[in-house]
Amino acid sequence: MAREATIQQIDTISPIPKADFLELATLKGMGWTFVVKKGAFKPSDLCIFFAIDSELPRKAPWAAFLADKGSTRIKTRRFRGAISQGLALETNILIGNKWPTGMKDHMITQVKNTPTGIEITGMYGGISFKVRPGTDVTHILGVTHYEKPIPEGMNGTLKGAFPRHIPKTDETMLQNIPSILQEMEGQEIYITVKCDGTSSTFSRVEGELEICSQNWSLKEWSREEDPDGKPPIHNLYWKMFRKYEMDTILNENDNIAIQAEMVGPGIQKNKLDLNEVEIRVFDIWDVKKSQYYDFDDLWDFCLKYKLPMVPVLYTSNGSGGATTSLTLTGAMRTMEYWLERAQGTYQNTKNRREGIVVRTCKAQYMGKIGIQNRASFKALNNNFLLKDED
Repeated sequence: MAREATIQQIDTISPIPKADFLELATLKGMGWTFVVKKGAFKPSDLCIFFAIDSELPRKAPWAAFLADKGSTRIKTRRFRGAISQGLALETNILIGNKWPTGMKDHMITQVKNTPTGIEITGMYGGISFKVRPGTDVTHILGVTHYEKPIPEGMNGTLKGAFPRHIPKTDETMLQNIPSILQEMEGQEIYITVKCDGTSSTFSRVEGELEICSQNWSLKEWSREEDPDGKPPIHNLYWKMFRKYEMDTILNENDNIAIQAEMVGPGIQKNKLDLNEVEIRVFDIWDVKKSQYYDFDDLWDFCLKYKLPMVPVLYTSNGSGGATTSLTLTGAMRTMEYWLERAQGTYQNTKNRREGIVVRTCKAQYMGKIGIQNRASFKALNNNFLLKDED
């Protein structure tokens, strides 16, 4: 779901020690902190907020200050000791872009901030309309999401689009939905390590086999006919399908999707220090019921079929070597708690881990959360984001 650029409202502005020209800002209803120029914004001002891993269009004049530095990707950075995650710009950067309304795309000629949102005026008949904070303007501004480079042998040959009946593996960051902590309060939860690899999905639905990367269904060979006479590449997604005998598993369990992180040599610098490429299962989706497996069912399934799971840190029932019964309560209702827990290294390595994923043991779906309705979130390790991404 594209939400790289959204209209948001400034919540707080605070000084940064020893930074005469910078301030630290937050947004209402979100958990991000980010650096702005001193005096650029005040509380309650509206802005266009770009989340980390947004790629701004290089030719846009409002993004020129980043393009001149060689990259328009928004990253986690540190300024005078303050962590900055995101970028805020004035709402008038919308002027000159097309806003889709009804049958026509209206060229934006004027933007006016109001207490409840922004009033946009289009050139066709001077049409005006209001939009509220939270409105997604990603596509209107030509912003895209940064995708990590895919090594040769992993991109494969496309079979088609990612199947619509299976959710994509895209966990929402806690800072985007901090209110989920109140939604999950009192629930039994489990915590897993977020492995830094590449997402893979293996499914058979009504007999149709799908082996997928993050966004595409793939054929087994990445080069079926090569004019240079080079041998075809047997891509890694299909190698994992063969390695873990997924064909047998999916034959016995039709209408499910097994979702896992692929990790090992050649993938994201092999942060787990593995000797060969492996998978770490983190989800199973029941296509017929349109829901995820509960934790106990996921655990039992992986044990039965000898599928390696993502490392489990804690769970309410003691499975996976966990030592503590865990209910989300007390200090766990704060974002700071989870950002601290996200720190650490991968087991038996000195490599910073990417973070953690927190979910309810009984798969639940929260109606009050608009971005993603599953009762789960990821908390990323800020030290990983600052030091290990590049």
